[in-house]
Amino acid sequence: MTLGADVAPPATRAEFLAAWRLMHDSGMFLGPLAVGAVAAAAPLGYAAATVGAVSGLGAAVMHRFIPRYSPWPRHARAESNENAAQKGL
Repeated sequence: MTLGADVAPPATRAEFLAAWRLMHDSGMFLGPLAVGAVAAAAPLGYAAATVGAVSGLGAAVMHRFIPRYSPWPRHARAESNENAAQKGL
């Protein structure tokens, strides 16, 4: 919810957070059903691997998009690298 509040448009914050929460709750509901379906169709190890793969995909998506919408504070090392590049070092 914190990330949703950070990226929500101020004019429609309530609607945005409602949709955000709906997607979150849908995932919480459908996730175990999906794992159960995979476990019913294949050995339990495949279900565990599927959970790991989907989790890795989610982490990759978050790594890609979170910095765009919730910028990190600038670090001293990054600033020193930029200063060195500007000076031609």
